[in-house]
Amino acid sequence: MKNFVEKIFKNKKFSIQKALNYGFKQQGEIFQLIKSIDDNFEVCVCVANDIVETKVVEKDSQDPYILVFVEDAQGEFVGKLKEKCMKTFQNICDNCFESEVFKNKNAKLAIDYIKQKYQDGLEFLWEKFDDNAVCRRKDNKKWYALFTKVSPSFFGMDGAEKFEVLILRTELDDAAKLFDKKNIFPAYHMNKRNWFSVLLDSKISPECIFDLIDKSYLKAGKKT
Repeated sequence: MKNFVEKIFKNKKFSIQKALNYGFKQQGEIFQLIKSIDDNFEVCVCVANDIVETKVVEKDSQDPYILVFVEDAQGEFVGKLKEKCMKTFQNICDNCFESEVFKNKNAKLAIDYIKQKYQDGLEFLWEKFDDNAVCRRKDNKKWYALFTKVSPSFFGMDGAEKFEVLILRTELDDAAKLFDKKNIFPAYHMNKRNWFSVLLDSKISPECIFDLIDKSYLKAGKKT
């Protein structure tokens, strides 16, 4: 994959059931979809072992048409065809893939817990910060959870790979009481008097995380 296609499928996990419902065909461990984009061209998406391969081909000759993947390719024809391809690939992604920015076990459990109990999903609000997502109440639109990735140096630790972190609300001035510098730390880029960070890579139990999420949800519902 190249350019815009890489961006579309970045941090996405293939959903077999959604894909089969959409029209993907399965042959062993390979899933393939061929979708027409106009009278002359079609796109092909092939997924095997979570690796996504895409191509655009001319219907008559079945020859690959690679110009749509060339970033500096110019011309009205190529431009319009690229736009059609982008819309088609995006539609396939939206219907057959799920977001997987956060891969830590505790992160996945927390996301599933929020989805099941509060029917809230992750909202990615900032295009430039695609590893930041919020959950907010339906009634007042206030955030009660922020999933993000933070450098280990913020927690006084070494390493290059970012930690997955859940930032939650608590009562005003109560956050400091929670800090144990093992599982729970000061909030990252938030008010540290009533927000705190849960290090999802730590040994904190899922049950503790769920309880903190519930309290944060309630706090977000209070009038200030």
